[in-house]
Amino acid sequence: GGGGSGGGGGGSSSSRAGRGGSNNMQMQGMGDMNATPMEQYNPNMAGGGMEGQQFNQMAGQQWAPMWNPMANPMAGGMAGPMGPMGPIGPMGGPMGGPMGPMTPMGPMAGNMGPTGEPQPITGDFRITWGMFGWMMSPEGLTVPVKNPLQCKEVTLMPPNRMAPPPTTRERPLGCRTVFVGGLPENVKEEMVCDVFERCGEITTVRLSKKNFAHIRYELEEFVENAIFLSGYRMRIDNSSDAANTGRLHVDYAHARDDLYEWECRQRAVQREQRHRERVEQELMRPPSPPPIQHYTEHEATIVADHLKGEEGGVPGVDTFTKAAITLVTWLERGDCTKRNTGTFYSMIQSTNSQVRRLIAEKMQYEDELSKFREQTRARMQGILTQFSQIEKVFCACSQQKVWDHFTKAQRRNIDMWKKQAEEIKRIQMEDSDKEDADEMEVSDDESGSSSGAAAITAKGPRKKPTANDALKEENDSLRCQLEAYKNEIDMVKLDLNTDLNTRDEQIVTYKQTLQGMQQSLTENVTRKRKDEARVAELQTRLRKVQEQLRQSKRDNNNKTGDNIDDDKELIYEGDGDLKDEKDDDLEAIPMTSSIASVDDKTAWLIGLTSTFLHIHPKGASVDYIWSYIQQFDKEIKPLDVENMLKQFPSVYRQITTGVGACLERKWTFIGFRGDNEKFT
Repeated sequence: GGGGSGGGGGGSSSSRAGRGGSNNMQMQGMGDMNATPMEQYNPNMAGGGMEGQQFNQMAGQQWAPMWNPMANPMAGGMAGPMGPMGPIGPMGGPMGGPMGPMTPMGPMAGNMGPTGEPQPITGDFRITWGMFGWMMSPEGLTVPVKNPLQCKEVTLMPPNRMAPPPTTRERPLGCRTVFVGGLPENVKEEMVCDVFERCGEITTVRLSKKNFAHIRYELEEFVENAIFLSGYRMRIDNSSDAANTGRLHVDYAHARDDLYEWECRQRAVQREQRHRERVEQELMRPPSPPPIQHYTEHEATIVADHLKGEEGGVPGVDTFTKAAITLVTWLERGDCTKRNTGTFYSMIQSTNSQVRRLIAEKMQYEDELSKFREQTRARMQGILTQFSQIEKVFCACSQQKVWDHFTKAQRRNIDMWKKQAEEIKRIQMEDSDKEDADEMEVSDDESGSSSGAAAITAKGPRKKPTANDALKEENDSLRCQLEAYKNEIDMVKLDLNTDLNTRDEQIVTYKQTLQGMQQSLTENVTRKRKDEARVAELQTRLRKVQEQLRQSKRDNNNKTGDNIDDDKELIYEGDGDLKDEKDDDLEAIPMTSSIASVDDKTAWLIGLTSTFLHIHPKGASVDYIWSYIQQFDKEIKPLDVENMLKQFPSVYRQITTGVGACLERKWTFIGFRGDNEKFT
């Protein structure tokens, strides 16, 4: 009761969390004899805030006994303020105190005070979950106590305390709407608002003609307060008619608006969570390097100046580092070409020129480090000397002629100091030995890696650079330059070998193409020879047929001269055909001989042209073919290409595409087609 009423509608979790604490609050308030019944129930709420004023008002009315901690049904409903309670004996025996002996408490034990129902609460009060305290149901469950409530036009009577608590469905997500059933027939919307506004601020009320309503609250916490009214009997104007009475059933309602708003809130929370995670990831992410500008002549000049140093001086660490990073990025991008090779070489040379400066700075820093180590070693030696003097003091104190004069406590302190001094000296000696060993290891590593500089030793400082060291450094720089030249020569050789390999591959391809063309030409010549032999055979047969006709004509003297003339014309026509075939054969013979007598340049031109036209099956113009061949021979002319194409009609054929102004003549390669396809 204390947690639920003080929360002011704090939801199911907060209100129910306060239910268990009400009994403890009651037991603590029972010992205060001067406290009012309301203060005994919840001292923290008496006299403060809206609830405290309401409870103080309740404490002086006739129904105040129900606020008494012992007004619980388990206690039998005791009336009137209580005095101090005596100790409770074992097994619930009689209690001492002003009240006199107390009977055993429980649901079956009668009222200890005056009998009768508690008076209803009137006025402007607020309804909260468990506002009247708690009791134990017959099923062993802790349920809230419900007392009568008096509103403006409606009276709410509580259900039987022995009846089981009303059941509710599972609460939907984001529920702010309740279903109220069992309303009286004559109920009005103002009456419903008057009752349920005491549970919390209402947003909308939808009253149905079928004696039920849907009420939507401003906050989800107010729903639990409305559920507290489930089971109450509503009476309009305190009438017992059927039309003016009804048993309320309050339950959670499934409303799409509630679910939608809850989902919107959840999405907003998830967006906020994702934003926080994204911000954390961005904070944990290492910063991206600054962007590198693209290569230009102006930027290259600036980078070269930064690598050399301003006005030939020593470049700054940050300036040199940024310039070196920019140069590396340009080289990795492939911005170095044959045009700007000199610029990149000068920048690389400027970078290499800083090696000597860095070596000199390293030697300077090493000298300073060696001096600092010598000073440290000298100071440590002074500390060890002082420890030795302290040890001598303790040894002198330990002599017999001096030791006898000290007391036992003084001797004990001197022994303790002596041991401490020896232990400290031993630790210092071990640390110094370790440092010397580390210095020797570092000096060995530096002597093996550095060139032209002596290693740091514990005996003396570093030697100054001499003329031999300068010569060695110059020799190293020259060696580096020689290696750079060798690398350039290797790159040039590699490029030349790549070009030679490409040309060899082209020559092999041309040879294969020429071999294929020669094979096709040889097959054509063989086919033509077979055709010539067949033509000769047919001519021989024709001559025999003609002789037979002549012989038959001589034998048939009875025929007219017209028949003879017709025969002559037939013979002449046959002779003409034979002459035409002979002329074709004669024309084919010199063409075959010309193909056989092709020179090297013409064969090279045929190979290139055939390869190009084979790649372009739809044909190409003479200028297109000439532009391709000109890459290999600058002296070739378009007329030479056209004459070669016309010279071999069995290999190349001219076609015409387009209409009108778009008319274009192209040549195609037909060397791999049959005789029937070539001349169609």
